Amino acid sequence: MELKDFVQAIIEEPDVDDHRLILADWLEERDDPRAELIRLQFEMKTIEKSNPKWARLRSRELKLLRAHGGFGTAPKYGRILSWHGGFVDEIETTVAQLVDNSEELVGKTTVRGVQLRASSTRFKKLFDSPHLARIQKLTFKNNHILDTEMSEFLKLGTLENLKELSINNGEMGNEPALSISAMKHFSNLESLKLSGYFVDHNAAKLIAQAKHLKNLKQLSLGTMVESPGLVDIANSANLAGLTKLEVEGTFDENAIGKLHSGKFRECLAELTLGSRVAFHSGGFDNPFPKLKSLEVDGGLSSSILIEIAQHYRGLENLNLAGNAITDSGAEALAQSELLSTLKKLVLTQNIVGLQGVEAIRNSKFWNGKTKLYLRSNNLHRNERIALKEKYGKTFGNLGSDSDHWQ
Repeated sequence: MELKDFVQAIIEEPDVDDHRLILADWLEERDDPRAELIRLQFEMKTIEKSNPKWARLRSRELKLLRAHGGFGTAPKYGRILSWHGGFVDEIETTVAQLVDNSEELVGKTTVRGVQLRASSTRFKKLFDSPHLARIQKLTFKNNHILDTEMSEFLKLGTLENLKELSINNGEMGNEPALSISAMKHFSNLESLKLSGYFVDHNAAKLIAQAKHLKNLKQLSLGTMVESPGLVDIANSANLAGLTKLEVEGTFDENAIGKLHSGKFRECLAELTLGSRVAFHSGGFDNPFPKLKSLEVDGGLSSSILIEIAQHYRGLENLNLAGNAITDSGAEALAQSELLSTLKKLVLTQNIVGLQGVEAIRNSKFWNGKTKLYLRSNNLHRNERIALKEKYGKTFGNLGSDSDHWQ
């Protein structure tokens, strides 16, 4: 076989990773450095981006790409977002370019992920493209496509291979959610993100009831989801496999309690709740055993941080930006073993002062690897300077005079 034969086989069957690994062996026999690129990109898929090893591999990947390039044809009308096994895997382009060049961008390439920006009056012309069936990850980013057109698009059977779908339209309502919940060709979806302003608890209910969405691992909804919608999500047997949940809206204590006893309780690794949240642990000790990332905003007080410190275990990322956390909350966290596992602690836009920062930094549980984010807190300029000089690289940010809360 010649190189062109390997490349053509991978273009025809981009999901068969063995083709790429066999190519790597073939290249290694010929001392081609791109063999390392292929294997390195496979290894990167198995490592969390928070792992320092991933950053080292990423640096090496960029050096190899700059020196030797990858395989296949680089998209003329798009920007490369990611690679896999030596070939372009995801691109960013416009709706109009995809309408005009779907064969060149997707049909004759290894591209499986497409991020679409900008609007186009010719969006409906994309509906007839047979190359949509090759796309597994599709992102609409601020396209302002009409709900009726988006709903019609989502009914296309050629979307049956989608594993990830993200729609971020500023004025999106429930119609896209209705289409997704009704169309069984979305049975391969593993990640769904609907983040329009008018996506509400009715959309949450529809998604929770859709039996063909049982393969979902990641779900992001709202900004107007209310307590009944959150309860529907928590009680849904279809969503029992969720590992990541992001919901924005208004949630009372009952809904939060139901969340902590949800069907996905044993699986959830990332949780984000936003807007107005009556957060509490629901009486559970370590409510989500596998939870690594927790983000909550909505005017929460220090008592909430105290409760989190008491009941949660093993968190690596805690984001409580935009709340009302004071020194008492920071001091409670300093007394908790939770601090020993954190890699990132975000307390921006709160009311933490020097006393609270010192308590956290001098805690016996401080692990020395936590990045602390404190922009827009109760810290004056001279205090920020002193903290930076004393603790060095502890801080992701400390802020400036322009964002000082006073």
